Amino acid sequence: MSAPLLFRGATILTLNAGFDIVEGDALVVDGRIAAIGAVDPPPFATTIEAAGDYLLPGFVQTHVHLCQ
Repeated sequence: MSAPLLFRGATILTLNAGFDIVEGDALVVDGRIAAIGAVDPPPFATTIEAAGDYLLPGFVQTHVHLCQ
């Protein structure tokens, strides 16, 4: 289990059905997005000031060459 990670003040580009854009915070707990918007950080959270930055959910690498 890793420490929670809080991105503060980012422009969050969601990949939901409406492709919503949210200005605010994003909390990542155990590698998963737990909350977006105005987030109160949990104890021992690592905070990254992301004002002026874009935040996009992680991509999954599905193109591999394991058979080669």
